[in-house]
Amino acid sequence: YAEQKRLLQNDYNAVQRKLSEKISSQEAKLKKCKSKQRDMHKEREMIEKEKQELVQVANQLEEQRREIGTKGNRMEADLEASKLKIQEDKADVRAREIKLAKETKALAEEREKQLNTIKEIEKKREQLDEDLKEFERYRSESEKLMETK
Repeated sequence: YAEQKRLLQNDYNAVQRKLSEKISSQEAKLKKCKSKQRDMHKEREMIEKEKQELVQVANQLEEQRREIGTKGNRMEADLEASKLKIQEDKADVRAREIKLAKETKALAEEREKQLNTIKEIEKKREQLDEDLKEFERYRSESEKLMETK
């Protein structure tokens, strides 16, 4: 009995270690995922700031266009070129926003998978604990029966 108990305890301890390692690994991945989400959030804020700056530049350019109305076609051409540049920049910002949204969604899905894996591992750990308790009860009852005989 003692040998069986020792072997079972060793198996139980090995499974516990593996589960702990797996949980630690999943937690590290989750931490990495959260870090990446923070970085993406910062980039999103930077994009929003750039967007606001672009709007401000566009407003300034529009005001300048009114002021120079009679200064000639050359300045009008420069202004139009600036507007085109702003439109290109806006399109670039929008493309970056779309990319960030996709990455955010992918990170959220990965995070959900990791959380589910951790939950499964915790359920398995609970089952092992219950199995061990049941085994201990069975062993205890067996010892009592042996003593009565």
